[in-house]
Amino acid sequence: VTGTFHMVKNNGCSNNDYNFERNQKAIAIIKNGNCTIFEKSQLAEQNGALGVIIIQHPNDKQINLNNVRASIPVF
Repeated sequence: VTGTFHMVKNNGCSNNDYNFERNQKAIAIIKNGNCTIFEKSQLAEQNGALGVIIIQHPNDKQINLNNVRASIPVF
């Protein structure tokens, strides 16, 4: 996936959190929490993202992306 990185506002659990255009080839950087990673990936895709990178605080519990069934890459 090739694109530009865009930090998503809040936790990426609402359409209002996404501030990029469909034609920007965005890779969404989203903080973990408040909704599922699947929900985040769906919203990111609906808002034009080509992929998602989930970030979290180093002291948080490790997240498991093995069971995320998204149609765009999620890391």
